[in-house]
Parts: sequence; structure tokens; C-alpha cells
Amino acid sequence: MVDRSRALIGALLVLGGVIFLLDAADVVPARDILSNWWPLILVALGLISIFGRPGSTTSGGILVAIGAVLLLATLDIIDIALWQLIIPLILIGAGLSLVIRGLGGGGTSDRSNRLNLVGVLSEQNVRSEATAFTRASLTSVLGEVKLDLRNATLDPAGAEVDVFCLLGDVKIVVPRGWRVHVDGMPILGDFEDETDHDQHLPHNAPELTITGVSILADIDVKHG
Repeated sequence: MVDRSRALIGALLVLGGVIFLLDAADVVPARDILSNWWPLILVALGLISIFGRPGSTTSGGILVAIGAVLLLATLDIIDIALWQLIIPLILIGAGLSLVIRGLGGGGTSDRSNRLNLVGVLSEQNVRSEATAFTRASLTSVLGEVKLDLRNATLDPAGAEVDVFCLLGDVKIVVPRGWRVHVDGMPILGDFEDETDHDQHLPHNAPELTITGVSILADIDVKHG
């Protein structure tokens, strides 16, 4: 499964590292680049959100629009001071997000056996009702992603959930009766397994493996 959102995040991190490396070598002044082009970060985060989950493009579109307007200001294409734009755009973006979220209700159900959930400065709350769940990719950047698997049925061969969380929050809810393996790497963050490993399970119990990385973030796996 091609994960375009992860690829964009990786490219963004690599680009940032290259810019600071060139600055340290006195090749390119990072300050000048960032002062003019930093709104592209918002555009990139918006694209990550759009590519991450088709059909859920509202927050991504808002970020792209805000980033584009701010970029026009930093490049002096429009004659408006940056500080005059930031507060109105934040208010408009936050208001639109709340309105759409309120109209859309709390959380959605999904019958797909493979999921790709992305929360970038936004929230994803999905309840899986898959009949042969095999894999999920969860990505959170300054956002929140919640995956509820209590109504899902795992593939007989087992299933895997891969998580990447940067300055965000991810919650995975699993039912009792599953054999859950958690193998995460926290980097200045938390990757907590709160499931009951003392429960007595049959040898053919459904098996779920959860892996991933938590960077300055919280990932929590627990029973519902």
C-alpha cells in the first residue's frame, strides 16, 4: 500500500534537514529562505492531509488556502502586512473547521479491510467494521487519530497497524479476546500498551501487531 502522506512528511523533514545543513556550512542562509517560504510548510501539511484520506479534504484544503495566502504576502505579491493576515485567517480556518465538524457528527465507520488515516492539525475518529481487517497506517502530525477496532473482525492470518506520530496523539482501541503485540519506538514521547496481557486466550485467538514511532507525542493502545 503506497502511503503518499508518509512520503510527503519524509520529504519535508529531509528538505528541512538539508536547509539547516547548508546553513551550518555557510552555503545557504536558512533565515532568508524560511522568512520568505515558511508558508509552504502549511501548504505541505494540507497536501499531506488531503492525500492521507480521500474524501476527508476539508482541513487539508483550509491549510493549503491559508498557506497560499500567507505565501503571497511573504513574497510581496499582495501588499498586505503579514500580521494583518494571520489572525483573520486563523479565525476563519478555525471557524470553518468547527462548523464542518459539527455538521459532520462525531466519528465515522469504515468497512475497509485496509485503512490509511491521517490527522494533520486535525482529528480523525474512525470506527472499523471490517470483516477481514488486515492493515492500517495511522499518521498524526500536530493532530489526533483514533481507531476503534472493537467492531472489526481480523483476518485469520492476523493484522498489523503501523503508527507515526509527531507532536500529536494516537489512540487505538481493541476488544478483549485478541492477542495484541506492541512494538513501538518512543522518542521523547510515549508508546503505551494498556491491554490486558494476563487474559487467557485460545491458541487461535485473533492476533494484532502494532508498530510505529512516537516523536514528542502520545500513542495509547487499550481495551474499550
